[in-house]
Amino acid sequence: MAEKTNVQIARSWAAVTFKKWRAEIKRLKIGKTGNLTSSFQAFVTAESGGDITKIRILYAYYGKFVDMGVGRGRKLGSSDTAMVNKLLGGKPRKKKQWYSKVIAKEAYILAQILQANAGNKSISVLNTITSTVRLEM
Repeated sequence: MAEKTNVQIARSWAAVTFKKWRAEIKRLKIGKTGNLTSSFQAFVTAESGGDITKIRILYAYYGKFVDMGVGRGRKLGSSDTAMVNKLLGGKPRKKKQWYSKVIAKEAYILAQILQANAGNKSISVLNTITSTVRLEM
């Protein structure tokens, strides 16, 4: 079985992360149109040697406001007092952390996978080096 490159690992990781985000969005009952989940995109940039230099993840801009519980006049850190609710019209917004909780965990997992992959490549290199050295004079 061929070893996966870091780029392949990053792309697979993004697909798993997107799946987990979709599950969170469904669990938290965010949106009705599916526009947020269909906006997910990942771009992996690598150097010529295959080392990842950047993983760029894109999604609809409004998704971050849902995650933070802001929008429609609600500012980050505003209190949920009756007066604020009356002035803004309606219920207070709740954080629906579909992104932030998942990405923190998944970024850690990606780092662990890439670290293990680098270790495996090092072991492969060591195994190809012969243990006997002959000097001819």
